[in-house]
Amino acid sequence: MHRSTNRAITVDGDKAATRTYIDGLITAGDNKSGVNAIGFYDDEIVRTADGWRIARRRYTQVRLSTVGEA
Repeated sequence: MHRSTNRAITVDGDKAATRTYIDGLITAGDNKSGVNAIGFYDDEIVRTADGWRIARRRYTQVRLSTVGEA
């Protein structure tokens, strides 16, 4: 499961900046263990002839913890 929330978008002409908060639960093949990753993406977005595109993405990890059986 990968949940993204609370997007903040600032538009300046043909450019935009966004911050999106992430809460990801990644399970192992046994479906009993995994990791929970929490952080946020900071994106630089540009308008092109084909529409808006991500020009740069930076991820900042806030927390990483194990879940389930060890």
